[in-house]
Amino acid sequence: MQNQKEATDKYTQEGYLYFSFDFLQNWNNELEKVNKKKNGKHYEYPDSMIRCCSKIKFAFQTGWRQVVGILSSLKKWIPIPRVPRKSQMSLRFNQLDFDYQETLVKTKKQNVALDSSGIKLRFSGQWVREKHLEKKPFLKIHVAINTKTNQAVAMKITEDFVSDVSQARKLLKQSNKISKVEKGFMDGAYDEIALWKWCEEKKIEPFIRLRKNAKQNGLSLRAEQSRRMHEIGFDEWMKERGMGEREPVECWYSVFKRRFGEFFMCRIEKNMIQEIKFKTMLCNQLILN
Repeated sequence: MQNQKEATDKYTQEGYLYFSFDFLQNWNNELEKVNKKKNGKHYEYPDSMIRCCSKIKFAFQTGWRQVVGILSSLKKWIPIPRVPRKSQMSLRFNQLDFDYQETLVKTKKQNVALDSSGIKLRFSGQWVREKHLEKKPFLKIHVAINTKTNQAVAMKITEDFVSDVSQARKLLKQSNKISKVEKGFMDGAYDEIALWKWCEEKKIEPFIRLRKNAKQNGLSLRAEQSRRMHEIGFDEWMKERGMGEREPVECWYSVFKRRFGEFFMCRIEKNMIQEIKFKTMLCNQLILN
């Protein structure tokens, strides 16, 4: 029963996160602050309101026009001074600075799990692509997840043809800026000799799933683990190495795609990057709550 109560509280808090109208408390003060040194026409709406509108849009996968309709309906019962237009919300959203690390739970040391997943481009026609046997285009989001807090501590966005292993060093460097990375858990896509050596040089213990035909000769850590894997068998070696600690990164992607879908809603590349930053920040908040 306790677990059921915890789940109920968690999902209740999630609903509050989506429909939080706290921005009404500091509307005038926040506007005065953001307009203090602004040249030209002053902002009519505080940043916190635009963030609230963005949560509604991406959490419920709807358009800016529908968000205008939701706010207009709520305005009858909630003292919202005025409702922004679709163009105002879209413009302001793409101007805001979203830091997906702002809600991180900091730890002195951390183990991270790395992985990537594709986000499809919504505007591509599925029927046409199936007819002409064309691959549906997508961008890849690469993340490093703190295996204790389950939050994303590093993130990169690349084209679909970019390999996972090429982004590993960048993710680990970003993660190190948050707190010292002791272990890095990765799947077979990251099994590259150069990455094993780089991790050893940076004093990060690599927990990378080896290929079953990995070479056993040499004195390197990878060769040592390969010999051990062939000695006790692949499944036993996976258990011995504790490779199950990679699971948080799979769970993070599951939360991300169940809440926000597998498609981009924006059409322009720079706006897509802004969208992913916002969704990553919101996903970290959901996990925190």
